[in-house]
Amino acid sequence: MSNNTQQNKVDNKSRRSLYISLFCFLSIFFFGMLILRGVPLYNDSKQYMDMHVHREPVYPLFLWITRMIAGEHSLIFAGILQCALAVYASFRFITYVLDNVCLKYIVVKKMSLIKWIIVLALTLTVITPYIITPLMSATHVMLATGILSEALAVPLFLLFVVSLHKLLVDRTDEGAVIIRHIAFSFIISLLLSLTRSQMIVTLIAWSIAAMVSAITATGNMKSKAYKLVIIMLIFIVSLPLRTTVTKTYNFIFNGRYVDNVYSNVTMLSNIFYVTDRESGELIEDEDLRTIFYRLYDVMDENEWSYKYAGDTATDRAIYLEDMHDMIKFDVIEAGFRDIMNERGMPEYIDYNLKAEEYSGRLIKILWPRCFGKWLADWFIMGCRGVVRSIAVIHPVMFIYSLLAMVYLVFAMAVSFKREANLAAYAFIALLLLMGNAFGTSFTIMCLSRYMIYGFILFYSAIIVLFARMIYNRHDEKQK
Repeated sequence: MSNNTQQNKVDNKSRRSLYISLFCFLSIFFFGMLILRGVPLYNDSKQYMDMHVHREPVYPLFLWITRMIAGEHSLIFAGILQCALAVYASFRFITYVLDNVCLKYIVVKKMSLIKWIIVLALTLTVITPYIITPLMSATHVMLATGILSEALAVPLFLLFVVSLHKLLVDRTDEGAVIIRHIAFSFIISLLLSLTRSQMIVTLIAWSIAAMVSAITATGNMKSKAYKLVIIMLIFIVSLPLRTTVTKTYNFIFNGRYVDNVYSNVTMLSNIFYVTDRESGELIEDEDLRTIFYRLYDVMDENEWSYKYAGDTATDRAIYLEDMHDMIKFDVIEAGFRDIMNERGMPEYIDYNLKAEEYSGRLIKILWPRCFGKWLADWFIMGCRGVVRSIAVIHPVMFIYSLLAMVYLVFAMAVSFKREANLAAYAFIALLLLMGNAFGTSFTIMCLSRYMIYGFILFYSAIIVLFARMIYNRHDEKQK
């Protein structure tokens, strides 16, 4: 038996042991949480279980299926399925990053210990959000076992990252884009956008990655232009498709062919916050103007407006993070509910639809007037969201986050020509980190619960960049 054959057997055995150990650890970790904590319910849980018209359809449909199968034990069954998905997605993500991003194109000899260390580091990046969120975040939710949409969204997000990286780096023998990677990554991004509305950023990320992939693949300019047009058309069609799926779901389970009835109300909250009472003069419709003053006066009376935040734009954005839910629930939602009840419209879906309509009309009138303040709030909250994705909000952590981001951008640029698969992963990490933070801040505040996706990507990218640097130095010494 040749030395190479013997070495390959040793490597395969080591790899098998490593992956079996990883799978066992992930299974113990996630199912251990299920055994110790059960399936906790939160404020949002009932809306998902009731297939509420406010919620995106994928997670309520998932719970509906578990009820059809397991009946009164459906929550336990849902917890088991959620943990199984978390184990699979985490295992798939870690092993893919190790084999296809970190170690690809490198011949590893006598470095099995370092490989174990890298797997351990990658595993920590994946499980940390599941540990930190119940212990340190304001919501204290159990991401894998709780009845909330993140239980599906986080594993799906990890699978989406894998499929997006394949879309960017895998090619046919002729150098063309592999169609199944385009299709699979698109399907996951569509599912994610129907699981959490903020995850519509994955559809945008898919369109960007697909266009980059089409441009960098082989083919003449005419062929590339044709592919770009198709990708843009798919993205454009995906938005009304997403709406149609939601409307169909609501028609089947709520009896109304309506879209999610909360987006305008949520978006109006941030706009209302930076609006002055004088803006009411712009509203020509007398009824809508009366509603505006009624809602505004409640917000102003409670000092939930930007006027009570402080002197700087940063003070205003930070104050908005604290005030957003009060404006949304106690001013806008409660105000519209009272108004609709007074007008004899007690049916829940009816008055929510009317509230969405009024909110949309107010947004069109008020947004241009306060756009400068709103834009500053959006940018600052997005920046805080980026920091919150990789650290905690503290002045020192802002400096650390900036340096870490600069390093990631620099390493991506250096790796671009020599190690395209590594550069592609760093690009995906930055794209989804920034997209998630700034996409979330567009309508709501960047709570830790919404920023967990960026944590996994950012630190896994840092780890693989650092590991490749070690391996490259090792290879240079061996030569």
